Amino acid sequence: MSPVRKAIAVTLVLGCVALAKGAETPGGEAHAQVGAAHAAHPHHLGFFIGGATRFEDGSADDTGVTYGLEYEYRFAPDWGMGAVVEGVAFADDHRDLAFAFPLIWHPLDSLSLGIGPGFETDGSHRTFLMRVSVSYGFHLRNLTISPSLAYDTTSGPDTFVYGFAVGMGF
Repeated sequence: MSPVRKAIAVTLVLGCVALAKGAETPGGEAHAQVGAAHAAHPHHLGFFIGGATRFEDGSADDTGVTYGLEYEYRFAPDWGMGAVVEGVAFADDHRDLAFAFPLIWHPLDSLSLGIGPGFETDGSHRTFLMRVSVSYGFHLRNLTISPSLAYDTTSGPDTFVYGFAVGMGF
């Protein structure tokens, strides 16, 4: 099993354990404040810009510019569901669109860990993908600036996505 697939398996197991313990949230004033803040603004919409590197047979194949939209709905203080749409323009004039639907865990208020299925398409072929992601949000008034990393594993070339998102809750 490849290291990426092992990481996905470990993340899925940890996610299932966390879901099973979902009703057991830690007490304390800080956790209550975080929960109240996200209850007031359970929706988050952001614009992403960054880069993407495609890997074929374990080595970097091509790099391009990535741009997109991301949305999250927080259904619990520590959990959310998301939707991501990203376009990638590679140097070889190849363009891809990626769609992912992650389950997002917030072990800390600003830290997000996501995993979920999706697909990518170049207009003629559609390929299933599994995305693993991490981001950290810096809150500035109503805006959130989040450096983000994601890894998409597919039956074809895998893609490493990196950049930052600017968004706001509502």
